[in-house]
Amino acid sequence: MRNVLAILALSGVLAACAGVQLPPKAGPEEVEVIVPAMGQAAREGYRTIGPVTARAPLGTSNEDMLLMLRTEAAALGADAIIFERIEDTTRSQATADIGRNQGLIGHALAIYYPAPGT
Repeated sequence: MRNVLAILALSGVLAACAGVQLPPKAGPEEVEVIVPAMGQAAREGYRTIGPVTARAPLGTSNEDMLLMLRTEAAALGADAIIFERIEDTTRSQATADIGRNQGLIGHALAIYYPAPGT
């Protein structure tokens, strides 16, 4: 019994260390977009929450894709996303099943700025 309690306690500690838990943002408008390809950079001291992705049909505008990425990041409590790329799956997948999984995938990194002194 004592071993079971020790394992449960250890797994709780490991889970807490595995990732940050932030309260979600009210909406995507609270998430800044940082585009390194345009010379933009995150402020010093940011911390990474993790990658975010969004899938959309072909023809989706860049603005709509960014909104979807920001929405995903807002749910994680991110202050910003560092935009990475939009992938066209019709060009990146060699598949005999034409028409399947066709669309766009947006990739970004969700980040937050910790409170001073933390």
